[in-house]
Amino acid sequence: MSSNAKHKPAADFGELARDLGQKFAYSASQKHYFTGSRPDVCASVRIITQTPTTTSNVAPQNPAIPVYDTSSPYSDADAHIDLEAGLPKLREGWIAERGDTEVLAGLSSAYGRARAEDPATADLRFARIEKPRCAKTGGNVSQMHYARRGTSPRRWNSSPCANR
Repeated sequence: MSSNAKHKPAADFGELARDLGQKFAYSASQKHYFTGSRPDVCASVRIITQTPTTTSNVAPQNPAIPVYDTSSPYSDADAHIDLEAGLPKLREGWIAERGDTEVLAGLSSAYGRARAEDPATADLRFARIEKPRCAKTGGNVSQMHYARRGTSPRRWNSSPCANR
């Protein structure tokens, strides 16, 4: 492998942005957002339309099924994807208000620091990388921890999300 090929990025941002601009399409379903446990947190839900069940010449319509949508904004036709800016920080307000995390001065693992300083990985890095957060000493910031306390933003109701 030549030294040029060794340092060539896997793909450029233009190609990736073009590919992401096509979005993912799922037939027989629509993406919706509902208000979470607080008005600034939205949960994405995919409403899947079912085909009728045909039995003995009768075809009763099956109800639509709502499922939690883990596809992120990449399946939202209205979402603007900017690889250099990154995804919007949808839960930033909720995280800051909890007061149970702190922003680190920089990468905390030896591996992460080595990769960040390695010229061979320069073409793989995003231009804007936020400082990482971690739980304060003795804290726990897992989704399971918040769900058990009843403070997880993953709960949702049937109200359409106002900020979408």
